[in-house]
Formats: sequence, structure tokens, C-alpha cells
Amino acid sequence: MKPLQQALQSKDRTITYTDADIKTLFSNLEVIIPLNVEMLKELTTIVGNWSEQQKIGITFLRMAPFLKMYYEYSIAYNTALDTYNRLVRDQNFAQRLLVSFKYYAIMIRKWFLTFFFFFS
Repeated sequence: MKPLQQALQSKDRTITYTDADIKTLFSNLEVIIPLNVEMLKELTTIVGNWSEQQKIGITFLRMAPFLKMYYEYSIAYNTALDTYNRLVRDQNFAQRLLVSFKYYAIMIRKWFLTFFFFFS
């Protein structure tokens, strides 16, 4: 998302998408990914110290208010897919999207490496 937004701010005339398109494509993904990482941390800790008395439900109860973010993401899915199908026909956009995916892959990798280093 960030590389796509940065390109918009550069006033590049080859850009065929809008800020609204980016928001439609990525919705609240920047909030959902850290939530997933946090939930993974908690569940991994619980499973790593598993006993007959161990419970995972408390993690889901604690996270329940935040899980509503998935609803927002899911109801926007069809619109995001339509937007993607429209924009990906443009080779310039497709290349910028690939750069954006690489950015997210790097960010996710950093989060997981930090997480696994912390719990190793």
C-alpha cells in the first residue's frame, strides 16, 4: 500500500489509480496484520506451555473487540476484487502492485522474525 500511495503523491502522470482505489484494495489490512501477529504470539505462548489446565478461549475473548475488523475487511472483499480486476489490466499498476506486495512481504517477515527471535 505504501509504495502505491507514495507514487500517487509523486504526481506521476502514468498513474491510473486513485487514493480511493488503494483504500478499496487494502481496506484495513495495515491494522489486521499486526492483530494477526499479536494473536499468533499469544497462542504460540499458550501452546508452548500446554497443560490440561491451559485454555485458549481467553485469548479469543480478549481479542473479540478487535476481531470486528475482519468483518469490515470481508464485506469489502467483492468491491476490492472488482477494483483489482479493473486496475490490474494496466501493466504500470500491476508492476507497482508487485512492489507493494514485496513491501508487505518484507514487513510481515520482519514481524515474524522479531516474534520468533523473542520467543526462541
